[in-house]
Amino acid sequence: MIALLVASGLGCGADDRQDDTPAGLGKLPAADRRGAEGAVLRLWRLVQTGSLPVAVAQYDPKVVETLGARDMAGALARQQHELALLSPQIVSSEPTELGKLVIANAEARGRPVGRFSFLVGRTRAGWRVRYDTLLAESLPAYVEDRVRRQAGSSTKERSPRQAAEAGQRALEDFRGVFASGPLEGASTPQGR
Repeated sequence: MIALLVASGLGCGADDRQDDTPAGLGKLPAADRRGAEGAVLRLWRLVQTGSLPVAVAQYDPKVVETLGARDMAGALARQQHELALLSPQIVSSEPTELGKLVIANAEARGRPVGRFSFLVGRTRAGWRVRYDTLLAESLPAYVEDRVRRQAGSSTKERSPRQAAEAGQRALEDFRGVFASGPLEGASTPQGR
């Protein structure tokens, strides 16, 4: 999906950028922004640059425990090329019972070509992503492909249907980590 959005936002001709971003690449988000919005921009930057182990560390530990760091890194790797062509623009941030909901447009040459949402909450380590549509978009296909590859190397083959079901289960697990309600003892974050 991102590839189609990128193609619609990139045109031909000279690039009129006034920064040091190479032509055709999205500008890296600022590394110094704080709060929930900063956590989103940090995650975007890490995926853009292929720093996948550090990108996975930007997620709430409950998410990493539920999905597994390898599946998360593999799914985020699928987004790297497309995100390298896009720049994030935070368009809204609002408190919810589960943390802050941050909405970001994906922009190519200053034009919005897509939109992602990020649920971000405070942990002892700072702001961490609890759910986002960036990972949700690529997780099922990555898990499905991984299950098919494993089936091809084992004596007991899994059907394509079982692989697809595994991908869908991973997405449902991701959606369900924080879907049951506010965390015990957690309060709605106020400010950055």
